[in-house]
Amino acid sequence: MRHPLLLPGLLIPLGIALYPSLNTQPLPLILAIGACGLLGWIGRSWPAAGAACLLFGMLRASLWIPGPSLHSPGVYAHGQVSRASTHRAILDLRALNGSPALGPLSLKTKEALPVGAQVAVFGPIGPSQSVTLPGSPSPAYAAQLNGQNSVLRVQSWVPLSLGRPRVNGDFEHTENPGLLRALSSGDRAQIPQADQDTLTHTGTRHLLAISGLHIGLLAAGTAWLLRIVAAPLLLLRAPSLGRFLRWIPALGGMVAALAFAYSVGSPISAQRAAAMVCGGLLGNASGRGMQPWNLLGGAAAGLCLADPGTPVDLSFQLSFGAVAGLLTVTPRMERYLPPDLNLALAWAARSLFASVGATLGTLPAVALHFQEISLLSPLANLVAVPLMGAVAVPCALLGSTGWTLPLALADGSISLSLQWLRWLESAPSWTLLHPALGTAGAALLMGCVLLARWPGIALSCAALIFGLHSRPLHTQVDFLAIGQGDGALIQLPDGRTVLVDAGPPSEQPLFWLRRQGITHIDEVLISHPHPDHYGGVFPILESLSVGAVRVPRGPLEGEEDYARLWALAQSKGVAILDGQDPVLDPQRLEMHHPEPAFLAQFEEDPNEISLVLELRDGGHRVLFTGDVEDAGEQALLALNLGPIDVLKVAHHGSHTSSDPRLMAQWQPRLAVISCGVDNRFGHPRAQTLWAHRAWPVLRTDQDGTVELSLGETLRYRTWSGAWRPWQTLPSRAGGGLD
Repeated sequence: MRHPLLLPGLLIPLGIALYPSLNTQPLPLILAIGACGLLGWIGRSWPAAGAACLLFGMLRASLWIPGPSLHSPGVYAHGQVSRASTHRAILDLRALNGSPALGPLSLKTKEALPVGAQVAVFGPIGPSQSVTLPGSPSPAYAAQLNGQNSVLRVQSWVPLSLGRPRVNGDFEHTENPGLLRALSSGDRAQIPQADQDTLTHTGTRHLLAISGLHIGLLAAGTAWLLRIVAAPLLLLRAPSLGRFLRWIPALGGMVAALAFAYSVGSPISAQRAAAMVCGGLLGNASGRGMQPWNLLGGAAAGLCLADPGTPVDLSFQLSFGAVAGLLTVTPRMERYLPPDLNLALAWAARSLFASVGATLGTLPAVALHFQEISLLSPLANLVAVPLMGAVAVPCALLGSTGWTLPLALADGSISLSLQWLRWLESAPSWTLLHPALGTAGAALLMGCVLLARWPGIALSCAALIFGLHSRPLHTQVDFLAIGQGDGALIQLPDGRTVLVDAGPPSEQPLFWLRRQGITHIDEVLISHPHPDHYGGVFPILESLSVGAVRVPRGPLEGEEDYARLWALAQSKGVAILDGQDPVLDPQRLEMHHPEPAFLAQFEEDPNEISLVLELRDGGHRVLFTGDVEDAGEQALLALNLGPIDVLKVAHHGSHTSSDPRLMAQWQPRLAVISCGVDNRFGHPRAQTLWAHRAWPVLRTDQDGTVELSLGETLRYRTWSGAWRPWQTLPSRAGGGLD
């Protein structure tokens, strides 16, 4: 095998990532590894060796010491900060409430904590619970893989020792202090949001990562200086001395790379770059040369063995994906360059091909986490990489030590880059693509990148991955797990769709719709003007085609956000309907509430005027009740709607809804409560759960997304990390309240 370290580099991370799903004990894994290793040694079998690597990754994950699982209004914790961003950190525990404790603890912070520092933190602690939409990365899965069973919301903290020394500099008098600080030290906290958006929209955000560009330049510069210093000694013509001096530049470059990675907090991208740079320097010094695939595979395996949480880290996926794209896609493109091409054109073409390779390598992670990529990204990188990478990075590093001229050069190159990127950012909207994949699709697409040496197979598989979207055979309803808010999608058999609310402000409903292959919504129904129901509609209106928006009434004085949503719909040319306008499909849909007289009386009470929609199909009835409370439920009681099959419980299970008389009239076969994990309102309330005691109750905070299929039988399934099997609702016989 030409690249023996590539196999463990691929399969050890995969084994670690699979471990939480399989949860195998260490002893069976050790026995299986021994059997596979023996088969591989006897038969020279690469499949057996690969199986051993996969199992070894699972074994490493099984040996991870988990952190404590606690729920308390306040605890003191002491430990060392191992990772940190602006609002998140990982604490390696030393003590908890004065008693010795081990394992990782997740922290939510108001400011970035110093990496490497010993700190004492105080705040409420609870289990690491989270519910995500189908196909999206699961924070709960990542927390389980990292052994983080609890999250502490830091109210106060005290440093007990200094963190790692960081590269600092006085950048305040420059034009781009935030970007200079990010390029020199990896600290992105002070980058203006406008600059972050520009970098994101043009596909150049990777330039902010402390990666091979930073560490490679520093290591190469150090090795070059040491080679110059050692050059006169080579005149002595002593063979043994020559061999020794050949190692000096390599060792100096390694020390510089490791020291810089340590000083900026050792993010995963920097660890990967330092490992590959050190391996390359050692290979050159020993005369073995550089073998990029072995370096990449060895770095991936080593980082994942050191920290089993690495495979699910976004930085790992982006960093290793970019290098994989450079090693697979870029060489295939460079084959078509004419051998007599002008040097300047050849350099520009190779730079462009490198940008395309890195972009395609990161596409799986981008499609999973961001769903946005610019067709102009290669052009953006063609200018930005030399200016910000080759000029701004080394000059910012020198400027951080107090050199004025390099600092001015770094600041000027950043300004030029931003001007170029903002010009590209103003390009037509069709230049911005929105690839959308779930976790399984992203993993398969990464396989296509690695198969780029067979472009026909890779492109065919990629097209199949992006094109696989099925339309439901029967009417389908998805109650979305989007936190403390409401959101549901109705898909009719003819392909038309109705979105009933979209939860609090978030892009997650938009991302989920794209993963389903839905680019047009026929109608968005906003049950009432509260942000936990319409917050997610903003990005949907901005990004998707919407036929109409239905609302109970227009905005009143003081409802600025709702008025902004109203104005956005008008600016997009979207029709605005009210509860009295004709529905999309009168055979299946019917509006029950509010009547005009009720609306006039309660228009200042958003909950009471919630739009109440009934869906009928296959002899089944589903009722969406928004947040109606006492008065609204009295109006619904007077309508005498009779028994229904599925009820979206009003107001997230609040005690102000679910009147027992109304429940006795409706007698649903299934109730669905949409609420957030550990929400501050205490939803659902105990009296509400008691009101629904006679039928099954599904909760999005516990069961995740709930999917209904209204065929000949009424079936449902739930998603909480994976789809559970379909279940058929029992008949109404024998049901009912006491």
